[in-house]
Amino acid sequence: MEKIVDYLRGYPSVLVAFSGGVDSSLLMDLAVEALGRDRVLGVFMEMAFQSQEDRHFVLEEAKKRQWPLEVVQVDFQDLPDRVLANPENRCYWCKKMIFEKFLDLARERNLALVCDGSNLDDLGDYRPGRQALKELGVVSPFLACGWTKAQIRQEAKARGLVAWNRPSDACLASRIYPNQPIKAGDLRRIEAGEAYLRGLGFNHVRLRTLGAKASLEVEASQVARAQDLLGSIREDLKKYGYDQVDIDPRGYRQGSLNKEKK
Repeated sequence: MEKIVDYLRGYPSVLVAFSGGVDSSLLMDLAVEALGRDRVLGVFMEMAFQSQEDRHFVLEEAKKRQWPLEVVQVDFQDLPDRVLANPENRCYWCKKMIFEKFLDLARERNLALVCDGSNLDDLGDYRPGRQALKELGVVSPFLACGWTKAQIRQEAKARGLVAWNRPSDACLASRIYPNQPIKAGDLRRIEAGEAYLRGLGFNHVRLRTLGAKASLEVEASQVARAQDLLGSIREDLKKYGYDQVDIDPRGYRQGSLNKEKK
């Protein structure tokens, strides 16, 4: 802990990219501890790729913890065409757009740097967004200090952060197969469908979407239950525009579309 707090104290002020996940939540807490609230600004990017549930969580947690927070909004129609085209490196272009806005804001507020919650576990998957962060000079304190996801969760739990056991979750656009254009209606369909499934008691859940078709991923321990409920799930998901729903027998796997790309 001393190492990372000292690392943050090496900067006069920071802007923290705050998504509401465990990584950025702990980073916010550490930054405020190291520098004080007056020298830290958390920023949440509100856009169609983020769920309303995430937005609500971010606002509530920042209020409860008294973390300084600002919300930056980008309308769907203002997203770059190369992001909405959904190429295999979409995350690169999306991260570049987001963090360029964060860097502009940091300059406006005279904040010394922009940092994010990337950690050692993020190096083991196909993450083109990491390249954009490197190019822009975004600092990743957990990477610099050698922290893993498990260490982050452990420290977040010790600090009483609600996000300590929040499932790791990529944006809604990650559910759409590469090279399929991203449409606002598809994002809302995914958001509503996954909210419905969580209401059935499925924890880690993904609706991998190709048009009106979906491949449902749930935790391996819940695959059998999902198969038992498949008839009613298919019927209920028709309300959200899904004509065909199948269950991936391999269960939820983080970065599964990335593995297919490889």
